Amino acid sequence: MKRSRFFLFSIALAVLGVLYFLPRHAKKAEALSGGSLGHAYESLWEEKKPTLAAWKDQLKKIPPKTKVYVQLTDSIARTYFRVSVMDSAIYYADRLYSLGAKKEAARIYYKIQEQLPDNKTKQTYQQKTKTLIKELMNTYPREEEWKIKEALLLVSSARPMDGVRKLKDMLKENPLSEEINFQLGKLSVLSGQYDKAIQYLSQVATSSHTKSTEAMLYLGKAWMEKGNEKKSLYWFGELRKVEVDPAILDLCDRFMETLSGRRLEEYEYPSL
Repeated sequence: MKRSRFFLFSIALAVLGVLYFLPRHAKKAEALSGGSLGHAYESLWEEKKPTLAAWKDQLKKIPPKTKVYVQLTDSIARTYFRVSVMDSAIYYADRLYSLGAKKEAARIYYKIQEQLPDNKTKQTYQQKTKTLIKELMNTYPREEEWKIKEALLLVSSARPMDGVRKLKDMLKENPLSEEINFQLGKLSVLSGQYDKAIQYLSQVATSSHTKSTEAMLYLGKAWMEKGNEKKSLYWFGELRKVEVDPAILDLCDRFMETLSGRRLEEYEYPSL
């Protein structure tokens, strides 16, 4: 790949990383990101407003602590997180915890502490997440999810290699775990170990796992860094077929046009 095209594509991927993994759109997201996140995310926020209003109205009519009440509270918290209205996401996550729905609360706390800017609120929810995950590990020792989250919290701490070692030890016990393979693949891309990343991510990207679209994203990045334009285009093309986020679709279109040198309407998906 020519240096100029490589440079442009690297810039585009950096933008994708910011939009894909940082808080998403709306007024709160703009405050956190320091600027507008674009029309696509504003459209998502406008789309979700009526749904959230209806859910909150419905919540008032349901007896607390029932299964339906917990499920609806969880949906509200997740949706607020999705549109980056973080104070509301935190409010409903705290409500889940007070209802005794500790698994649901832990999943949202984990997402929140990842996305909050560095401040006292982030530190509070990091500690709350760690404490709750430790409790869930003790309560459900056979559930892989909490061990993975504990390892990832270590990766983002001052002891990142301890977290990586935990993930690798878990993979030895369960080599077919798509979640562990995904997390190790993502970390391999971020650390520039592209051959390892491809090994970890390939089986996840072709599965029905919830992280399969993210695996496609990282595979496209890994093959791009290795200079294999055909395979990079293939995985960005596959991502475009299944991704529904309008902003990510827009960026995938730009990436593919940059790599192929053709307008999207002229693009033909390569096969491996």
